Amino acid sequence: MLSNALTFLAPFVTPPVTLTSFTSSKCIPSIPTDRHNIHSHARRNLITSSSRKKLSMRYDPELHGSTHDVIIIGSGFGGLCAAAMLTAYGHRPLLLESHYSPGGVAHGFTVKAAQGDFHFDTGPSFFCALDTPRSLNPLKQALDAVGEHVPSVSYPSFCIDDLKIGTVTVSENEERTLRSVRRLAGAEAAHQLRRVYDVMRDIHSNMDVPAIALRGDWKAFPILSRRWAMNMLSLLPYVGDVTRPVGDILQRMKVTHPFVKRILDTEAFLLSGLKTDGTITAEIAFMVGERCKPGAMQYPVGGASAIVDALVRGIQRKGGIIRLKSHVQRILVEDGVAVGVDLKSGERMFAKHVFSNASLWDTVNYLLPAEALPSAYRRKALQTPLVESFVHAHMAIPAEGLDDIIGHHAVIIDSDKDIALPGNTVMISIPTVWSPDLAPEGWHIVHCYTLEHYDKWPSLRKNREQYEAAKKRAAEPLFTAVRHVIPDLDERLLHHDAFVKLGSPLTHERFNRRYKGTYGAAIAAGKDEFEWPGDIPIKNLKRCSDSTFPGIGVPSSAAAGIIAANEIVGIREHLKIIDKVFPPR
Repeated sequence: MLSNALTFLAPFVTPPVTLTSFTSSKCIPSIPTDRHNIHSHARRNLITSSSRKKLSMRYDPELHGSTHDVIIIGSGFGGLCAAAMLTAYGHRPLLLESHYSPGGVAHGFTVKAAQGDFHFDTGPSFFCALDTPRSLNPLKQALDAVGEHVPSVSYPSFCIDDLKIGTVTVSENEERTLRSVRRLAGAEAAHQLRRVYDVMRDIHSNMDVPAIALRGDWKAFPILSRRWAMNMLSLLPYVGDVTRPVGDILQRMKVTHPFVKRILDTEAFLLSGLKTDGTITAEIAFMVGERCKPGAMQYPVGGASAIVDALVRGIQRKGGIIRLKSHVQRILVEDGVAVGVDLKSGERMFAKHVFSNASLWDTVNYLLPAEALPSAYRRKALQTPLVESFVHAHMAIPAEGLDDIIGHHAVIIDSDKDIALPGNTVMISIPTVWSPDLAPEGWHIVHCYTLEHYDKWPSLRKNREQYEAAKKRAAEPLFTAVRHVIPDLDERLLHHDAFVKLGSPLTHERFNRRYKGTYGAAIAAGKDEFEWPGDIPIKNLKRCSDSTFPGIGVPSSAAAGIIAANEIVGIREHLKIIDKVFPPR
């Protein structure tokens, strides 16, 4: 199968949360190179209130009853990348977003305080190769397709902090990573990890097929054979491995050291929400291969919403339409064909194609009439296992004395317990390390999160006092983890202008329109496969979300949007865009 041969993912993925903030409709005219000019450039491209109002129409009488090339439901990275690609192909998609800000889990929010504005990420903070030529990051490919660029700051390392054992510095310099492991766990641990890295790099070196070249129909073969025939052939020896759980490969390699297995479990968990026994080998191979490239680990100046803004600019400049506060109530299906959508406002719009950027469960359970799908398909879809939701904390603290702090940490609270237990592994991002304009001068923002079960939260909706108390209890591991990175955290939070905002699974569910606030589908490698965008059994309907091939997380969602767009154009159109983004050498 094509999916077995080409499965790939990009290095880092992160979850969702809450609110708003984004940037301009102007094309970036030039790319500044020094850090000061990059930040000045980002400031100049902030969206104005008037620009935001242009996106925020509730009703347009000219659109009621209108027909479009493609209607896209949802403006997460999957929806935005689909719209970007479609506009690059010459279509004029209509993208409908339920909320007041585009971006899905990446929309960000702003807190206005006495000392200035604090701009928080709500989801993704790990990115790779956002501004490097011929990048395999699907987000970068979509940006290139519409002629947009996101200034980014590279950083050399992040930390996996085991509170019982110590800190592993995961670096673009692999030798530094191995020295860190040797110091904590001995020479045999470093030797076993080196062997794993060597095998993963070998696989990665043969996975040089970009998302922009992929599609799930027969037209993939002439397209891939034109430019990537040798890559396909060189990948053949690994076809049996790339979609197997990486845990199977580790077992075959006799990787037995518990410290190494825990480090790899942690990295797999950060990528897919599953440990090595459920994460495909291709995902780990891609991560290992990409992050060892100099400057590959990057953070976008202006935060994740800067990527959203750039995609919005490109879509609008090329004629695409984005409507906010436009909640889709139902996908219209006639005789097994998707023909349009009904909005909550009462509007009805028609389209030749409909793309759903909503999750699998939301698409099947809420957007589609029950009778539109075969009962067996619907039942299986709704039984798809899901990754837990999250509890988040957003903090604003004085930055004094934190000049050398590392911006990204994965903290394991108790390594004697399962790292996938809610509250046991905490992700921490301090984005003002790289993009200080996200906070007033002299301040840092901290975004941290951990898994959290959803089921206990709905009963708290109507009791504000109990809900707030539950959030504080669930957030205790977050504070434990941040104290490890910033030991005087409590003292800093006593500053009269410092603050903390907490988000629960209900926050995810509400602001991101996510079924049970989930991160995505927990489809374990070797047990099942993600569907391609066009696999849903309704003609002219495609899914482009994180529960679609190639999997969960930001890079995969972006790839799903690209693939969905590719599947509705011909071979000649597709090759033209490929040659634009990846000029033949």
